[in-house]
Amino acid sequence: MKITALIFTLLLPGFGLLFAQMPSGVLSGDSLPVHPVTKITYDSSFYEFGKVMQGAMVRHTFHFTNTGKEPYLIEDVKTTCGCTVPVWTRDTIAPGGTGEVHVDFNTGGKSGRQLKIIRVVGNTEPGEMILQLSGEIKIPKKRKAKG
Repeated sequence: MKITALIFTLLLPGFGLLFAQMPSGVLSGDSLPVHPVTKITYDSSFYEFGKVMQGAMVRHTFHFTNTGKEPYLIEDVKTTCGCTVPVWTRDTIAPGGTGEVHVDFNTGGKSGRQLKIIRVVGNTEPGEMILQLSGEIKIPKKRKAKG
C-alpha cells in the first residue's frame, strides 16, 4: 500500500506537465479547436422591463456588433432557470457584422423584483458575456365574489 502511494505521489506532478504542454489551438479536456479571440459590443447588456403582471411573457432582443478583428461564434447561451429561454445567432459573425440574442422570460409563478442573468459563451476575452433582464412582477388582485 505504501509503495502504491509513493508511486502515485511521484507520478502525479508529471501528469500536470503533460497536460500543461498541450499544443495551442487545442482545449485541454475535450480537444475542440480554440477560435481566435475577438471583441463584441452590445447596444445594451441590461434590459429593464418595468412592472408586468404575473403570467406575462417578457420578450427582449439584445443586439451586438463584432467590433474585433476575428470572426465571432457564440458557442452557448446559459440562463439561470428554465423560465428564461434564449435564441441566438448561430452563424459565425464576421468583423463588423451584427447578431442578436433573443430572450423570452415566462413570469408565471414569479412575483416581486426579478433579475435574470444570461451568460453568452463565445470566443471573446473574457469568454463569457453577461446580459441581464430585470423588472417587477405583480400578482393580480383577487376579486371579491358578489353576493
